[in-house]
Amino acid sequence: MHRALLAHGHGRLLARAGEHHRAAAHFTEARDLFAALGAQPFLLRYRDDFADWPAARPHSAGAALSGLTGRERDISLLVGRGLTNREIAAKLFISSKTVEYHLGHVYQKLVISGRRQLRNLIQQDGPPGG
Repeated sequence: MHRALLAHGHGRLLARAGEHHRAAAHFTEARDLFAALGAQPFLLRYRDDFADWPAARPHSAGAALSGLTGRERDISLLVGRGLTNREIAAKLFISSKTVEYHLGHVYQKLVISGRRQLRNLIQQDGPPGG
């Protein structure tokens, strides 16, 4: 937890100094550590400090999904098409619980709170590569 807090604080300092590229690397490290720890209040703090920062927002769904595993990306794209967990499970030959599990990781990695935000992110400019 201390390492995540340190990375977050360092990112804030660099952002104030105008070193946005270096700040982004520290913010990303902090986000990943907070997500791994399941530290939701700190992820919200990260989102407040970084996610609304215009230079840091992903410019496309592809950029946002690039940090996901292949399975998480597949599930996210199917959510973007409007499929339910049950429909996604049938399409990918996995259980609905497995879909829920992967979506939980997607929400943490993208620092979003639910399915609607994920669908909007995917649909904002169409699926990546298409």
